[in-house]
Amino acid sequence: MAGWLSGRKRMNKYLMDQTLYCEYCNKQCKNRNSLVQHQIRCKNNPARLKCGNPNNLVNYTTKLKSGSISIWNKGKTKQSSNSIQHAVDSLQKTIRLKHANGEKYSTGKAKTNEKEQERRQKISNTMKKNCNAGGIRLNSGKGKKGWYKGIYCRSTYELVYVIYNIDHNIEFAPCKRIYLYEYNNEQHKYYPDFELADGTIIEIKGYANKQTEAKINSVKDRSIKVLYWKDLQYAFDYVKSTYTYDSLEDLYE
Repeated sequence: MAGWLSGRKRMNKYLMDQTLYCEYCNKQCKNRNSLVQHQIRCKNNPARLKCGNPNNLVNYTTKLKSGSISIWNKGKTKQSSNSIQHAVDSLQKTIRLKHANGEKYSTGKAKTNEKEQERRQKISNTMKKNCNAGGIRLNSGKGKKGWYKGIYCRSTYELVYVIYNIDHNIEFAPCKRIYLYEYNNEQHKYYPDFELADGTIIEIKGYANKQTEAKINSVKDRSIKVLYWKDLQYAFDYVKSTYTYDSLEDLYE
């Protein structure tokens, strides 16, 4: 049996080493399996395997709009769904670990340090040529954003904070101050989230990392308070008990 398997492995290696070409377009394939998969989908093959019906997307969109089908997680939040809560917790744990180790959670990062520096330099050069570059842009970032009574929120964390303050007549406003800070030997601009009547800056974060620490340390002229999810639990509880919604972003204007 062992000898048969050894012979089979040698035959597979022989077939994989062969240079094979598509009989329809003469494209070179690495091995027999690659050749078979290419040929059944080759554009020059009159009996090729077609990848779905282009009308399927239109039909799917129509059904969604009519309400005959629905997205399984629509309207669900981590507060109302255990599966989403588990997924969010796992993702946040991964992100926290990466940030704690000085890593970035980004699929756009290059594989080597040299390529990453080259990528960053290209972005930097492009931004310097753009006179409108810099500052905070609407809809930037990963949070679920929107307007609430004239105040722009960059996440649902900010949204519940804004709702609670407005409903309880707490004086606050979007912070217009800008601070410079250094991170990874590069200078950046820090735009705090909100400012209270006494001048205290409120920064709302989903998690802490070294860059957040650098931002906080750049504020020297006044006190600053950082609010994380656990610090905003009171606001989440208030909004949940006071308003009716499927998901928090439904409360945006």
